[in-house]
Amino acid sequence: MYLTQALHRAAQLHPNRIAVQFGERQHTFREFIRRVARLAGALQQMGMQTGDRVAMLALNSDRYLEYQMAVPWGGRRAQSLQHTLVCRRDRLFAQ
Repeated sequence: MYLTQALHRAAQLHPNRIAVQFGERQHTFREFIRRVARLAGALQQMGMQTGDRVAMLALNSDRYLEYQMAVPWGGRRAQSLQHTLVCRRDRLFAQ
C-alpha cells in the first residue's frame, strides 16, 4: 500500500471532513488532496523525476504535511534532514 492511497480513500469516503488543521488554517480532505496534487505537479514541472530524492527544511505544519504526501505521490523519495546539523553548518558559514 502506498502512503497516498490512504489519503485518496479518506477523500472518497469523507470529502467534507476536516483533514488538517494548523492554527487558523484548516482543510477538508477534498481541499487537502487538491493541494497535495498541485504540489506534486509543481515538483514535476521543476524537473523532478520518479526516484529523485527531495528534502525540505521546515518546522512541523500543515504545509510540511502536504510536502510529505506530495513527494511520494509523484514517485519521489522524501529525504530527511537533521535540522541540528543544518543549523550548525549555517552558523559556521555565517562566522
